[in-house]
Order: sequence, then C-alpha cells, then structure tokens
Amino acid sequence: MTKENFCKVWKDSTREEILNQYYYDYTELKETIDKALECIKEYEELTGLTVGITANLIFNLKYILQGEDKGE
Repeated sequence: MTKENFCKVWKDSTREEILNQYYYDYTELKETIDKALECIKEYEELTGLTVGITANLIFNLKYILQGEDKGE
C-alpha cells in the first residue's frame, strides 16, 4: 500500500473501523504464526530434528516466528 493510499484510508475511516481492521489483521497474522509454529513442532516430533541444513532452518524459523532474533 502506498503512503497516499494509506493516508486516504486513514482519513476516510472512523476510529472504530481502523481498530476493527487492526484487530482482524492481528488475529489473522497470529493464527498464521500459530499454524506455522504447530507445523514446526510436528516436524520436530516426527524427525527428531536430525542434524543438517533443514533442522537448522526449522530451528531458526521457530525462533523468528516466536518473535525472537535467533535461537541461541
């Protein structure tokens, strides 16, 4: 979204509309992150996270999705 489009939407929206949109966007993002974390957890359980690039990638993605910089 461009800055101009954002400003137009902001100007033309009520406070309630903006808060509702924020809530729905947040909820959708949170659900997506939770699904990704669940998928990683299942992968860890199935594979035992064997050593390798895939395991390292999954390990790092897990921490990124949890909001941490890296899995240290």
